[in-house]
Amino acid sequence: MRFHLRTVPLVRPLLLVFGAVRGNSFVELEERTLRVRFGPPFDERLELEALLDAQPTRWPLIGGIGWRTSFTGAIALVGSTKGVVRIRLKQPARVRFFFVPLKCRDLYVSLERPEEFVAALSTRLTH
Repeated sequence: MRFHLRTVPLVRPLLLVFGAVRGNSFVELEERTLRVRFGPPFDERLELEALLDAQPTRWPLIGGIGWRTSFTGAIALVGSTKGVVRIRLKQPARVRFFFVPLKCRDLYVSLERPEEFVAALSTRLTH
């Protein structure tokens, strides 16, 4: 199941500069993995068994839009302050963020259908 990242029209030109368009900006539930892609700068697969949960959350405008990191384990792929979901990992995982390896323990994504994603992932994590 594929869930596209939500982006607001105002930021789409900025995202396009880094190659992020609707067709390559999504979260996809695969058989054993969760693929998270936000254009060329971020394309990772996380094992479902490594995920703790996913919950809707708020994302403040001051947090910024686009590719964000705290450098302490939080990575955000947000094109909108609406529809943001926090995906928690059981243990930090190594991911490539703008081709730089970083540890990630919390992943924030803005989704077009956040409730459907949370429900689908929750079902997969409980089986």
